[in-house]
Amino acid sequence: MYMLKNKLINLKPALIITYSRPENCSRLLDALFKQGCKRVYIAIDYGATEEILRCQSAFQYLESKYARMFEKFEVWQRTENLGVAASVITALDWFFKYEESGLILEDDLFISEELLKFISSGLDSLELEEKVFSISGSNFFPHLSNENFLSSYFIGWGWGTWRKRWERARVSYSKEIVRPSFSLNEYINFWNIGAYRCQIGTVDTWDLELTKFIRENELVNVISSCNLVSNFGFDEYSSHTRLKKFPMAIPINNEALDLENFKALQINYKFDSLLENKVFEIKFRHKFLPIKYFGLYFLNKSKCTPLLETLKRVVLP
Repeated sequence: MYMLKNKLINLKPALIITYSRPENCSRLLDALFKQGCKRVYIAIDYGATEEILRCQSAFQYLESKYARMFEKFEVWQRTENLGVAASVITALDWFFKYEESGLILEDDLFISEELLKFISSGLDSLELEEKVFSISGSNFFPHLSNENFLSSYFIGWGWGTWRKRWERARVSYSKEIVRPSFSLNEYINFWNIGAYRCQIGTVDTWDLELTKFIRENELVNVISSCNLVSNFGFDEYSSHTRLKKFPMAIPINNEALDLENFKALQINYKFDSLLENKVFEIKFRHKFLPIKYFGLYFLNKSKCTPLLETLKRVVLP
């Protein structure tokens, strides 16, 4: 519990999704303990190479060190390599099997000392607002506002949500593959084709399908008034990002943090536009994505494992 001006904040549990960064995982655990987190879950995907497996041996030390520091400390070490998408999705399934809501972290993040309070306060305040899917501590453009605001886009670097919201979104990952219809809207194509590529296994990521679900259902995401998370996942262990370019390594700044204002928030369309142009880099050429990927599933059927097939193999502990 945390007291904020006569308001009691119930500090939420945290899930850390990791693979090959035990030192970074240790740093996150220290930060969570300092912030008052009581229950922590760690999901570790199985190493795909001998080098990664040797690196992962350090996780045994973390378990022996931190199990005594938290009231609940659970570790799920996978026995096969699931890849990024299936590892994250099933880690969320596992976490929300036991918790009603919480903070979600990956092992390449640095977090503000106020992140857990912010996420916990947002989750308490907006639990009944079903149109709100998530609370995010990442703000790539903190100069735009001194107040918390809404975005139609999901940002998965240090975020929180509720079990019921995740269960609703999770259904989209269980649907049979359907080839996306043609559109002349580059924004629709960007997310539809991206989600399709995720489904058929040609790209190993999980948030394309989730963002598509959020936008199709007109859900919103709360964005912090300042940036509380910095991503340094551009090392040799990164799955997708090897270069230090925007929005990687944005400085953390707590000065304009708003822990109270979560009601009557408005969508910041300037923020969404900047995301589209500078982060997602959606261009005119994306109008023609359906032509480029027409028949992609049939061309790659023998080369890729569909995400749904992998998810069906996983048994939660």
